[in-house]
Amino acid sequence: MRAAAKGLEILLPGITLITASPLLRAEETARILAGQYGIGDVAVLPALAPGNSPRNFLAWLRQQPPDAAVGAVGHEPDLGVLAGWLLAKRLESFTPFGKGAACLIEFAGNPAPGTGVLGWLMTSAALGAIGRCGRGAHRS
Repeated sequence: MRAAAKGLEILLPGITLITASPLLRAEETARILAGQYGIGDVAVLPALAPGNSPRNFLAWLRQQPPDAAVGAVGHEPDLGVLAGWLLAKRLESFTPFGKGAACLIEFAGNPAPGTGVLGWLMTSAALGAIGRCGRGAHRS
């Protein structure tokens, strides 16, 4: 996960806030990401707990500053459903996340269902390869 976190930072250096499900494994992963980004604290969100509605995360996301770049650590199938809702306004997963996978969803304005644009979707292995290749080019 540390190599994947390094790869994620190379691809997306501007994350300003890391959020996590309240489950221990997600919090541990989020702390690895926060350490890589030099972010001191992780926002633990019940909205990212398994079985929660994507509407709850979106309500929280809309309260963040417009220039915030948020990293969210959660669980399958919930993250896939969240991505499907943000990208296509469909409460179903069509973006398969494996452990440690990440995607970039961007919004031109206020986040709303079906208005997100998928920038990329990467497996943990691909992120780790980027992290290992970029080792000398980016901070540790």
